[in-house]
Amino acid sequence: MSVHNEIEAEYINYQFSCATNYSNLLFYLSSVCAVRQFVG
Repeated sequence: MSVHNEIEAEYINYQFSCATNYSNLLFYLSSVCAVRQFVG
């Protein structure tokens, strides 16, 4: 495996983890909004 391929794989992993974190954050925010509406 060449160095370039390794870097590319790392970059793809990084992008994927960012996307996962972002969707988790959106899910968390929508949950908080739903709870607030339910309580309020």
